[in-house]
Amino acid sequence: MQVVTRALDVLKTIAMSEAPLSLAETSALLDLPAPTVHRFLAVLTEAGYVTKDDLTRRYATGPELDAITRRSSLARIGKLAEPVLADLHGRYDETVFLTQKEGDDAVATSALVSTRPLRLTVHVGQVLPWHAAASARSLLAYLPENAATPLLDASGFSRFTFNTPQSADDVREHLKNVRLRGYDICDDELDSGVWAAASPILDARGTVLGSVTVGGPGDRIDDTLRASIIADVQSAAKSVSDALGNA
Repeated sequence: MQVVTRALDVLKTIAMSEAPLSLAETSALLDLPAPTVHRFLAVLTEAGYVTKDDLTRRYATGPELDAITRRSSLARIGKLAEPVLADLHGRYDETVFLTQKEGDDAVATSALVSTRPLRLTVHVGQVLPWHAAASARSLLAYLPENAATPLLDASGFSRFTFNTPQSADDVREHLKNVRLRGYDICDDELDSGVWAAASPILDARGTVLGSVTVGGPGDRIDDTLRASIIADVQSAAKSVSDALGNA
């Protein structure tokens, strides 16, 4: 049991550090002999929970631990987003939904549909196209390039309206603006006559975990209302991000 506890202590020390640690630094923080810490780090590295930079010889969290952290965060987001989505829905009575990356898809995982006869309809489980939906592009913009490129290349660029982006270069240029502004707009690109604004949910490390979207008929959402929705969507996404960090 002591061996397991010490291994977890080593892993926690690496995970809690703001920067990669050397063997000497890890040993000092744990007040354990360097050879002992090195053995634990070797096992954790082989298992993928820790990575070692061969150049700097420093240790950081590995893909296995990052995957566990991400799955845990994704599971909490739905619960944390519930009051935020309800507030946006009550304020505008337009369709509000949460989108998360599931496998290679951008999927609506929670949705509150407008009560008005003319409305944007989104259902839980609906897959949003990476190239044409603000909700999906708000995720895509913050994914690492080596993860975003295959998703974009495989999107097929189906044309939903006259304004749907038709090339990877067009979308990549668009994503630059998403990152610059912190939100995305879909204006008659996925559904004819529909306007939507989306903003990403990011964890403390800047990893994108979801997006919050408000959308409805463009004719009903004038410029003043659009500006208000954009501000509120950004605020809503940030509140979920902040709550995630404190959960």
